[in-house]
Amino acid sequence: MVLRQIFKGDTHQLEFLEDFRARQVENGYNRIPLFVVEGTIRNSFYESDNVEKIRIKAYAFDHAQRLIGTHFTYTGIILSDEQLETYSPIRIKTLRQTGDLRVLSDGSSDEFQSDKLGKNLFEKKDIPFQVIFFKDVSTIKSTSIEIVSYVRNDDLVFLGASKSN
Repeated sequence: MVLRQIFKGDTHQLEFLEDFRARQVENGYNRIPLFVVEGTIRNSFYESDNVEKIRIKAYAFDHAQRLIGTHFTYTGIILSDEQLETYSPIRIKTLRQTGDLRVLSDGSSDEFQSDKLGKNLFEKKDIPFQVIFFKDVSTIKSTSIEIVSYVRNDDLVFLGASKSN
């Protein structure tokens, strides 16, 4: 059964590369610090597979390893420090939750065109991600991130769920 799943391509072929990078950025919109975690996921599926909408869940822990926050977001949406410093928290959260850059476009800039950060990004093998925590930033001492779901060839796949044949 396992060999059949491997040869059919039913295994998850997404993995985290290198250690995550973390930093604080001050949001000038309302003068709050943001805790930003960035990294890369490797897509090892076949070139012919269309993998998109990779959703991750991040966990933040305090010095005693108690969970103090969680956050869901999509990969491939990376905001610059300038954007993190000037956008309102609601604008940042909306973008992170929807995974659709067009929802924030005000027509004055082409920075949110889907060709730049949208679906085409997922055709690459190394996909960047960025997680942003807004609360309890000063108490975050460590983080953990897991891949929750993705779309492969128009099928939504949840990780950790058993699949019956």
